[in-house]
Amino acid sequence: MSANLIKFYKYSPGGNITALILGSKSPKENSRVARKVMKSEKEVEQVAFLNPKLGNKIFLRMMGNEFCLNAARVAGAYYFDKTKKTVVKIQVSGFAKALEINKKPGNIISARVPMQILKRNNQLEKGWLVELEGIKYFIGFNLKNFEKDMRGIIKAYKRNSPAMGVINVFKNENLYFIKPVVWVKLTNSLTHETACASGSVAVALVLKQIEKKKSYFSLIQPSGVSYKINLSKKYVTVSSRVKNMGIKQITA
Repeated sequence: MSANLIKFYKYSPGGNITALILGSKSPKENSRVARKVMKSEKEVEQVAFLNPKLGNKIFLRMMGNEFCLNAARVAGAYYFDKTKKTVVKIQVSGFAKALEINKKPGNIISARVPMQILKRNNQLEKGWLVELEGIKYFIGFNLKNFEKDMRGIIKAYKRNSPAMGVINVFKNENLYFIKPVVWVKLTNSLTHETACASGSVAVALVLKQIEKKKSYFSLIQPSGVSYKINLSKKYVTVSSRVKNMGIKQITA
């Protein structure tokens, strides 16, 4: 990052537009830069910081040190654009194990995540609390007072987590639709996300408890894009198309 300019790469992993910045500084400085970018670029929902050396070991740090699957897929897309390769392993803040990111025809980018990402999946009176490494989610179905209640839900369950999401799930015939909101502690941001891959994983893990024989789910994001989620004993895989939206610069 230049002293006078912030340069970032914009990607859309099916919504949830992400700004990718090469290089990372302190958590405080990263969060300041992230707030600056998000204020300048209203459609950007999150900012991620990628180590600039595209070697065998790639580390991605989120703006609040949280875990994020969409940012991991964006980092993979950037890597593939630069190297023309189709497989890479990336470690993301909040989770100690590396993810395998793959590129398929049509710019479909998938992330394969070790099932150790799941810490707990508990059914509550009015929903489910799914705690992943690096982020928690409250999953509710057909929540009638979602906009009113989400802040209280976050306050109740955000303890000891760098980020907390609340997701309202709807079913229309055989299709599941999600509406995610994510709070990040360091940036103190609350975002109505247009897509959420980590949250989609949390929803799929809950649906697996309800529909025990199923291991494959298609979840429609607020953007209208369908995320494909596949669960196995060892891994969970998320995939959708990722679009390169070009390079931007703003004043630091």
